[in-house]
Amino acid sequence: MSDRGQPEMTVIGRDTRIKGEMYFENGARILGRFEGKIAAQGEVQIGESATCDASVEADTVVVDGRVTGDLT
Repeated sequence: MSDRGQPEMTVIGRDTRIKGEMYFENGARILGRFEGKIAAQGEVQIGESATCDASVEADTVVVDGRVTGDLT
């Protein structure tokens, strides 16, 4: 939890491209391009500008962008 009582969230910016596997103890917001596997114990948000060719495992997945892959 952050100082404000909100769950911590890692942000992957619009100008970022990542290929591989990412694991988050909390949540993540993806705004750029990701290819591979994402796993989180919290919420994963795929932003409107994001493109993910990935399998995503999380407590909650919110998709506003494009995801190709399994969501669990």
